[in-house]
Amino acid sequence: MNRNTSFVETCRLGIIQLKAKPGEVDFNIREAEKHVEQAALLGAELILLPELWALGYCVDSPEKYSEYYGGRITGFMSELAKKYKVYIAGGYPEKDEKDNCYNSAVLINPEGKSILNHRKVHLYSRLGEDKVWVPGNDFKVVQTDLGRIGILICFDGDFPESWRSLALQGVDLVLHPTAYESPCDEYGWWKKLYESNVIVNSVWCASANLVGTTPVRNSHFFGWSRIINPFGEEVASAAYIHPGDEGDSEVLMAEIPFAEGLRKGRERNGCFLSDRRPEIYYSN
Repeated sequence: MNRNTSFVETCRLGIIQLKAKPGEVDFNIREAEKHVEQAALLGAELILLPELWALGYCVDSPEKYSEYYGGRITGFMSELAKKYKVYIAGGYPEKDEKDNCYNSAVLINPEGKSILNHRKVHLYSRLGEDKVWVPGNDFKVVQTDLGRIGILICFDGDFPESWRSLALQGVDLVLHPTAYESPCDEYGWWKKLYESNVIVNSVWCASANLVGTTPVRNSHFFGWSRIINPFGEEVASAAYIHPGDEGDSEVLMAEIPFAEGLRKGRERNGCFLSDRRPEIYYSN
């Protein structure tokens, strides 16, 4: 496959590690606005919010919150993208024309237009996501002024097939909005799976996690939002919140050597794509 070569030399990323209140959309929108503004004023070119940030992840009665694109939550994100002339991505509860509800995330360009919408493919059964959401069925990549971008929502990122699907479409940066809970960090999922997947696919990864708690199984979100380069190195991270602590919202800002990371990563590890033998792999 031919990898993308159209990307910026450097990129300024702003990641919003949000302490949201479950089900309190008004509060969460106000909280997000403050931190998006801060990231924009610090020069962010792309700002990432967590999974279902406006709900505080709360999955009770998703039909109560779900919206068509352009509704309250996505409309707010679109207006901020236009106001600050930045790319903004983040999760939202999506409704389709048949009133199906999806755990989705959108990437909005500086003109305020949706250029990529991803519906979470892998629903986390331990928190009952498969009982309340309809799963998505594909992975997509979009060319932007920064490079080629794809989205994986939380548990999507724990499956190597998700990353490989995006890599085969030439992705440069994987945006990863999450509501990642303890004790998954203790299992090694957060620390080991992502480093491994960026190495074998030679991509950048930016993860934005929630902090605080949710009534769903008394989950604790541990923060630790971060940026990982194509060598599997964590180059920037926000605070890790220990179980029992609530933590606070935080803006993680980083200017990353985007092109250098991609070029060197692909020079070193491109063999994991070029030397594949898909004709002998099982198909299901």
